[in-house]
Amino acid sequence: RFKEIIINKIKLIPDKKVAILLSGGIDSAIIAWLAKEAGKKVIAYTVAYEKDEGEKEEAAKVCELLNLEHRVFKVNEQNCLDIFEDYIKAHKKIHAEWSGLPLALLMKKVKEDGIESMLMGDGGDDMFGGYMFFKKLVDFERELDDRLKTPHNRALMLYGLSRDIMGSEEYHS
Repeated sequence: RFKEIIINKIKLIPDKKVAILLSGGIDSAIIAWLAKEAGKKVIAYTVAYEKDEGEKEEAAKVCELLNLEHRVFKVNEQNCLDIFEDYIKAHKKIHAEWSGLPLALLMKKVKEDGIESMLMGDGGDDMFGGYMFFKKLVDFERELDDRLKTPHNRALMLYGLSRDIMGSEEYHS
């Protein structure tokens, strides 16, 4: 059902040709595959840095597997500085999104290449629990559930939490 929903949403994009920001991770690889399944001509773009190729090799493997055209876009200090002022004006403030400048540069390049629509896998790790801390959170929740099965343990835990909070310096300042 999920596959069908995503494919139908991608089919709504009027352009036959779409770009995808392909990191080589599972989220963008799935979106690239679904876009191809939706009948789009998918051109994959991967960001590489001056001193770090990033996930260029992983993305290349995905492109080979899916038979996609792969374009690597090099980000360096100078091209970031070239758009910095426009980037700040567009956002109306400085923010701590580390990928903002490279993404802005890539979008500019995609537009220059004549492609109007760009897909990305942003949020896939969040949606499908791809980060390790999600696994730790699930393990913690299971352990907590096991410990809270008796009223006595629940009372002790609540007492401990309230003591920790009330006794903390942050609470009293």
